[in-house]
Amino acid sequence: MIENERPWIFSKYPELKDNVSFKSFGNYPSDVDYLKSLSKKMDSEIYIKRDDNASSIYGGNKCRMMEFIISDALNKGRRSLVTWGAIGSNQVLSSVIFGVREGFDDITSIHSEQPFHPYVKRNFLISTSLGVKQLLGENDISLILKLFTTYMKKKITGKKPYLIPLLGSAPISVLSYFDAALELKWQIEEGICPKPDYIFVTVGTGGTVAGLILGSIILGGIGEVVGVR
Repeated sequence: MIENERPWIFSKYPELKDNVSFKSFGNYPSDVDYLKSLSKKMDSEIYIKRDDNASSIYGGNKCRMMEFIISDALNKGRRSLVTWGAIGSNQVLSSVIFGVREGFDDITSIHSEQPFHPYVKRNFLISTSLGVKQLLGENDISLILKLFTTYMKKKITGKKPYLIPLLGSAPISVLSYFDAALELKWQIEEGICPKPDYIFVTVGTGGTVAGLILGSIILGGIGEVVGVR
């Protein structure tokens, strides 16, 4: 594989091209930085893979996932998005940012309650500024009912809705970080960074860590993946 040949999975598994949609939203491969001061303090070689810097629009792990999710919606001819999560959900915000960028002008988000910390307020206000209709579910049952009725109303009125999955539970999202594992393996083989003994990654709904674990098992050579919650 050569640098920036993305997604990496299409080179390794070309048959996926017929079943998986993809459009690049970020600048990859993301850098791997050596954390000199922390390494000295911990008496260990510590590196960080900078997916937070992968996009000037919206970085972090959701960018990789949206490259597959939003592309899937476009490929299926959908013109309306329905997304869901807590008020400050990064999944919701990434759906909105990349959805608007790709021309979706009808986006509705269904929220569950969440303590109103500063980042929650920021995410909510950004989504609002982009013209998204936001609804609040008072409890889990209310949220599911509003999600269902919103989707069906759009479908009945011909708006061709696409339901953004809860990303950790979506196989296509897991695939995005299996692709990231291929990217990391390439960086290791090219001498860009050393092979890690362990890869520590945060766990929310689980899609990111699941993709990396899958990559570690199938590809080998990228270290043991440790999820932290």
